Amino acid sequence: MDQITELLAEHAKGLPIPKLTDSLNMDLEQVMMHLNSLVKEHRVELLTFPNGQTGVKLMELEESEKQQNMQQHERVVYQVIRQVGNKGIWLKDIRQKSNLHLQMVNQAVKSLEKSGIIKTVKSIKQPTKKLYMLAEFEPGAELTGGSWYQDNQLDETFIETINTQILRYITNKSSKDDGILPKNARYPTITDIHKYLDDSNILAVSLSPMEVKELVDRLWAEGLVNRIHLVENDDNWDSFMYRTIPEPVDVGNAFVSNPCGICPVFSFCKPGGPVSPESCVYMTEFIKW
Repeated sequence: MDQITELLAEHAKGLPIPKLTDSLNMDLEQVMMHLNSLVKEHRVELLTFPNGQTGVKLMELEESEKQQNMQQHERVVYQVIRQVGNKGIWLKDIRQKSNLHLQMVNQAVKSLEKSGIIKTVKSIKQPTKKLYMLAEFEPGAELTGGSWYQDNQLDETFIETINTQILRYITNKSSKDDGILPKNARYPTITDIHKYLDDSNILAVSLSPMEVKELVDRLWAEGLVNRIHLVENDDNWDSFMYRTIPEPVDVGNAFVSNPCGICPVFSFCKPGGPVSPESCVYMTEFIKW
């Protein structure tokens, strides 16, 4: 077993079991026998790699001591909750993943919570239901709503304040081009806007590029800004530049402004006729104007 723990000590992220077996002078049956003993002693823990392979890694001493003091059903529930990280998990899902009877799950959850090992949190999507996660984790943005929520309520005033600042920045960086895009024009990208908000110290909290993009996309959806695709840039944040939409020039309706557009005898008007453009006093005045 020492060979296994020494090898795992060199690989902090763990090793797939096939690779572990290949690295030792043992057959798979021997390796699995030793791993079972190490798992029972809470010296190693199982994990699944992104490619689906099952592996093992050394368990940290603090974690090992914590699990040694748990009863078997508490340990199973604890491991299920631990796996979800800061996303939290419903009681129903704990039961399904642990394959334990509901009464045993309830007992384990109650004991772990009383010991301060796990805690309950709420989701903005379903505030009446409890989620469980390890006490040392902070709930993720998908539970709290991120920067846009204060005390589980959407902070619309905060959002509008930032939107105003972003729109002002984009406006200042937009050229006076009357709607015609100048050649080689350079307008703000998400990275530019994110840097502006960070450097300006306007906000008490720091927004992520994704959060800034959500706000700019909202401005775009509301028709307050245009976005220009950067063909040469496929970066997630900087695929587009943004500029404000120029104010339209009010030139009126040319047809209605023309006297012909409101003339009641327009259908009789023709060159050389009793009603004609040559003799129309209104057309003469319109041309002079």
